[in-house]
Amino acid sequence: MNIDEFVSICGDSYGITVDDVSMTFGQMSEDNPFRTILLRNIYGIEKFEYHMALVSSSYILFFSRESCDVTVHFKP
Repeated sequence: MNIDEFVSICGDSYGITVDDVSMTFGQMSEDNPFRTILLRNIYGIEKFEYHMALVSSSYILFFSRESCDVTVHFKP
């Protein structure tokens, strides 16, 4: 995984902080279930032209690279 690249691209816009076990998005509300994600739950990080994606076993989070906007896709 390339967490460093993800943080360098999206870190300022989303207020990302990373520690040894989790990634937290400071721009998300406190009650958002995706505000803090355990690093062990991230299967991959994909870079697209206008988005960055965090891939988990049950969902994919798409982070806009142009504005502070997150879209969630739940896997069937």
